[in-house]
Amino acid sequence: MRVVFFVGTLQAGGLERFVTRVSLKATMRNQFTPVVVCLTKKTGIFLKELLTARIEVHEAPHRWFRSPVKWWQLVCLLRQIKPDVVHSQVNFSMLQQFFASWVARARFTVTERNCYERSGMALVRRRLQYSILKIFGVYYSANSQRVATHLATMLRETPEQFTILPNGINVAEYDPQVINQGKQGSLPRIIYVARMAAHKGHLFFLDVLENLIHVRSLSCEAILIGDGPLRAEIERAIDSKNLRAYTTLTGVVADVEGYLQTSDIVTLLSDFEGMPNVVIEAMAAGKPVIATDVGNVRELFSTGAGVIIDKKEVAYTAGVFESLILDAGRRNLMGSAGRELIQQKFSLDESLANLARYYKMILND
Repeated sequence: MRVVFFVGTLQAGGLERFVTRVSLKATMRNQFTPVVVCLTKKTGIFLKELLTARIEVHEAPHRWFRSPVKWWQLVCLLRQIKPDVVHSQVNFSMLQQFFASWVARARFTVTERNCYERSGMALVRRRLQYSILKIFGVYYSANSQRVATHLATMLRETPEQFTILPNGINVAEYDPQVINQGKQGSLPRIIYVARMAAHKGHLFFLDVLENLIHVRSLSCEAILIGDGPLRAEIERAIDSKNLRAYTTLTGVVADVEGYLQTSDIVTLLSDFEGMPNVVIEAMAAGKPVIATDVGNVRELFSTGAGVIIDKKEVAYTAGVFESLILDAGRRNLMGSAGRELIQQKFSLDESLANLARYYKMILND
């Protein structure tokens, strides 16, 4: 079975990390043959890893969604690849994606990965798009129950209409001997992994960090991993709040696992998510997480792996961080609970098995 994954690029987002992990594992296990098609540009930190494993990676023709000639070239590319299934991970030009797959005689499916709010004409277009795809029997899925519920509300469906395909992670990537080592004599370290975009919550986090350091006189350090359009504004906020001595901006890194294993707390204060990869990565690394109530975070924290921020208020949130920073025993218990849950329910093996069953169901329909 040949499966094409449609992605935008292979940059450092959670989606790209998941597709890379699944492709490598599926190849190693010989469960199906993955092929990655970058609809925007064949670039990113995961490209070399895939090519080294001899996984095919292609770039779609430039502006394939605007030009009939370029769209036909995408059809020809798919015909050359000869996939059984095309699994789209991106929500733009969806009808063009589908019809290219259909003409190439491949089954097409979509996974929704976020709880983006839409209104006005954007919502009308999304409902129209879904109605057309439904006529052709296209399968929709979601990476968490919360995303399925959001999708159902937006498209006027029932959540049961959408198969749940959770993200998974290889817990073995995180060495238990490293996980439980403390950083004797160093400041408590908070790690924030996210694309630097407005909805990801970096500016609110810096307000919280300012309160911790300059109001509560609690010394700690923060490492912000990622890049994006908000970086310049984040840099200015760091300087204006006098936080330069307490923060490090790494940009995009390939070894997120290594950074997570040196942390005391991992946080994500985003406005909306689907199933945030950084949260399950932190849990796999045995680290406590502080996160807003987005995506399936509440489910992930069901066994005590983290603390949910119910309201984005600075003093309240700073108090949550302070209590956890000052209680190493509680951090260790939360980390252990999180790692155990990931091993039991969100392993990469389980995720891959779910995908394989899903593809077989689609092909047998």
